[in-house]
Amino acid sequence: MDSFRRAHPRPTIMALLALGLLVAVAVPAYADHDGGGGGGGGNNHPIIVGSCPGSSSPTIQGGVNAAPPGGTVFVCPGVYPEQVTITKSLTVAGIQVGNADAAIIVPPTGGVVANATSLASGNPLAAQVWVHDAHNVTLTNLAVDGTGNGLTASCGVPDLIGVLYQNSSGTVDSMAVRHQKLIASLNGCQNGLGIFVQSGNEPHVSAGSQVTVQNSSVHDFQKNGITGNEIGTQLGVQNNSVVGQGPTTGAAENGIQFGFGATGYAVNNLVTDDVWQPDTSADTGDAAAGILAYGAANVDIVENQVANTQFGIALI
Repeated sequence: MDSFRRAHPRPTIMALLALGLLVAVAVPAYADHDGGGGGGGGNNHPIIVGSCPGSSSPTIQGGVNAAPPGGTVFVCPGVYPEQVTITKSLTVAGIQVGNADAAIIVPPTGGVVANATSLASGNPLAAQVWVHDAHNVTLTNLAVDGTGNGLTASCGVPDLIGVLYQNSSGTVDSMAVRHQKLIASLNGCQNGLGIFVQSGNEPHVSAGSQVTVQNSSVHDFQKNGITGNEIGTQLGVQNNSVVGQGPTTGAAENGIQFGFGATGYAVNNLVTDDVWQPDTSADTGDAAAGILAYGAANVDIVENQVANTQFGIALI
């Protein structure tokens, strides 16, 4: 896909805030234009969700369902206890209203449930935001928080993921993805991914996933921060902060992973605090890595800052 390329640096935080203020001012105008119904979801008439003026749905999923392909869903500041599924071209963007600018997706009451399946292992997955079989899906200015996910049964039943793209393309921009981890007694599970991009079960490789993750914060994950796996996956990772839990005796973390035939690039990221405590100088086969390319040959890794981990950049 032509759009999969290294982008120029994005606007500064102050510029993004200024953009948010402009969007916030526009929200009532959209509502008035469409008779207070929140718009039709097209480029000129976005769907608005939440509790701010002009909203037509209290939930993000309701807005996603109502928006036409190619439309926009504006998410008002607030807390959204839900798991969101997207299956069409769409932009879902958090907006600023007054002094409030945090649209946060959290687990539903009672915790997350399995809603997807790994295209490689067949394991059940519990994704807080799941994008599948869709092109040009942009997620921006949202937070995805896994606190209170309720997964207490056993390792891999299901695997917890903050944002999951499967056989899809798009951009994750200016997001905060955090706390994708299990309860303390399950901290050794190979489970808990912040952002996961995966391809598979398609007749043509071109039907895989092409996703760029940029200008985002991913932290306090249990296994990996940002992951791209399987043949057909092209993952671009640029201008992000990826911070692990720090020293842990549980799963050996990786900040950014390209695996199992995935391709892509990692450029200008800050990756830190991935430390597996059981590692010793006599046992370096199992350890944490800042950036890991595992069975992924066509990956560019350029101008990243990697600190406080056993393997800064590992090519295996």
